[in-house]
Parts: sequence; C-alpha cells; structure tokens
Amino acid sequence: MVPNYQVVETDEVGNAAAVIIDGERYLAFNPEWLAQYEADPNARWQLYGVMAHEVGHHLQGHTITGTGSRPPTELEADEYAGFILAALGANLEEAQSLWATLPAEGSVTHQPQHQRLAAVERGWLRRKGQPPATATPAAQPPAGRAHLRLPTMVQYRGSTLRSLKFIPEHIIRTRPSPSSHSIDHE
Repeated sequence: MVPNYQVVETDEVGNAAAVIIDGERYLAFNPEWLAQYEADPNARWQLYGVMAHEVGHHLQGHTITGTGSRPPTELEADEYAGFILAALGANLEEAQSLWATLPAEGSVTHQPQHQRLAAVERGWLRRKGQPPATATPAAQPPAGRAHLRLPTMVQYRGSTLRSLKFIPEHIIRTRPSPSSHSIDHE
C-alpha cells in the first residue's frame, strides 16, 4: 500500500492527529509530545500505537467525513492499531500499553478505556489469525501482511521538520504523497 499522506511536525496539535488541509492528507505530530518517546526507549510501542491509530483514521476514510473524532471511528482506529502493532511484533501487553494509560471513563469523543483495550485486542488477534472473542463493528484491517509506511517529512506552516530516527528503518519509507482525529490522551 502506497502512503497517501505526509508526516509533519507542528505545535498546532496536542499529540498526533490525522488531518486533511486543502485536500491533502497529513499525519501531524507535536514535537514536544514526541520528545517524551525519544527520552524513553521503552515507550516505543506507545508511539507506534499512536501513529498506527492516526494512520488508521486516514486508511479507513474517517478524515474525509469532516466530523472529527467520534466513538465508532475511534474504536475502528484502535482496532487497526492493534492489527499493525501485532504485525510489527508487539505482544498483546505491548500493543495495549498506550491504551492502558488512558482515562478509565473515556470522553465525549472517545470510549472508556476497557472498550478501547478490547478494540486493540481484536485487531491484534485478527493479525495473529485468531478470531476475536466478540463480534466487532469496526472495519476489517487489511488482509495479509501489514506494512506501516511513513513517508518523507515535509514543511508544515513554517515548522522545520526532522527525521523520526528512533523508528526502525524497515518501517520508514521515503515516498511522499499528498477534519481531524487524535488519540485523545486527556
């Protein structure tokens, strides 16, 4: 699958967000937020989880609706992230590590923690070839081997962009191509 979005650094998002600006798709991240993951190499699965969640919004068409974060789309993005994390080699605990830090009660736009953990587990199980314990309303992750491809960094509203050098080289691809969703880590 060829990426159809650009990864950009900006302080205009709190953590990370899938956005469309002037018809172009972006995966935007806040450099200050990202720094916490650079400082803690054990948090890499949490970073991969956030990025896979945001990529899921783009690939599942959530960003073209213009409705922003909504509970059903957030669970779909969570399930997609679980699928990708399993493909990258995370065990279930590692795959759920980000969602284990989220508020138990949820918010207006995001479900309670237990529902989000279950969505990640469904995606993880699906990638491992195991049927989920319960039916899911979420879209099916891509069949076969999953590839998380992050394109070349670009300039965004005057920000200077830098490489995500702590992401393994086999994940990063350098083929750039041209509403908002975020992980909601309140």
